[in-house]
Amino acid sequence: MNVGRYEQALESYEQMLATGPSNLTALANKGKAYYYLGRHEDAIACFDRALAFNPINACIWHNKAIGLRNLGRNKEADDCIKMADYTAGKTPLPAFLKINKKIK
Repeated sequence: MNVGRYEQALESYEQMLATGPSNLTALANKGKAYYYLGRHEDAIACFDRALAFNPINACIWHNKAIGLRNLGRNKEADDCIKMADYTAGKTPLPAFLKINKKIK
């Protein structure tokens, strides 16, 4: 792994986000760079920011799940995988979301 490249990428994504804080591509890629640097909490924070702007992005839900798994937060990771599958159109609305959000 070339740590310098990921750190350089983080700087580029920061510059992009300075002018467009809701840039989903920059947020998602910044999260991936953090992931590859082993900074899983920071990666998850980026994915959460991206999901705040676009909660139906299956790839971001999936990437968040991977970060959570690396931290041993398996239940949260499972929920993210369910959301990824739902947003990708693979499954019906997850039961935990129906209960928590009172969606019928």
